[in-house]
Formats: sequence, C-alpha cells, structure tokens
Amino acid sequence: AELMKTPYNEGGHSMAIGKKVWVIPDGELPRKELGKWDSHEAIMILNTNPFEVKVHVTVYFKDQEPIEGIILKLGAQRMFDFRVDRPEEFGGYTMPPGKAYSLVLRCEDPIVVEYSRLLSLGECFGMFTTIPYFEEEIE
Repeated sequence: AELMKTPYNEGGHSMAIGKKVWVIPDGELPRKELGKWDSHEAIMILNTNPFEVKVHVTVYFKDQEPIEGIILKLGAQRMFDFRVDRPEEFGGYTMPPGKAYSLVLRCEDPIVVEYSRLLSLGECFGMFTTIPYFEEEIE
C-alpha cells in the first residue's frame, strides 16, 4: 500500500520518530520482598526505523563508577519493554535492587523512550510512568 504524505513521512517514505539521547535520572529497582505484586522498573522503547537499532546504556550511581557496555537491541518497527530487573532483557547486566541509579541511553538512530516503575508495598501498589529527558544527540 502507498503511504499518504504526513508530517511523519516525506514523499511517501517513512521517517523515524524520536530522539537519539535519553536520560532517566531517577531509578531505584524495588526490592522483590516488599510486596504482594511483582515490583519492577521498565524502559519501553519504540523503534519506528525500518531496521534494527542498538541502544547503548550507561548506568550511573552516586557511590561508584558508571557501568558501560550495556546494549539493548530492538528490531525494525517494533517496541519492547525492557525490564531492568531481568538481566536477559537488560543487556546481561544485573541491576542491584534498592540502590539509586540514573541511566543514559544513546542510539545512532531516533527512538522513543518511556520509563515506568511498579512499586508493591504489602497489599498496596503504586505505578508511575514518564517520558525521560531527551536530546537530539551529543557529540
């Protein structure tokens, strides 16, 4: 089918949506034993590009050197919610629970990122989601 011309495509060719650098300054993986539900944090990434992208993640802590080399792969025109508490989804890195951290995500191509946390405390739970701070790119 032929693409209609919209602000998101040019001359019938799809254009990617998003930014190349994303910052999540407030992370702290909830401890599992706190509540009844599965407390967790997730990074939702949307790739509208017609090819796979690699997202390079750096984790910053207040009391140790940054962790670099985490790579998240996302297929062409796909989305995925990368759970921070699952090393198999988070580039093989095991995030320490109960420790504050910040993330910087960099991609050579535009992506869209959303961050969410589900916190379970006993019989209650709370959830929030936010669109992180973003930049076009950093030299």
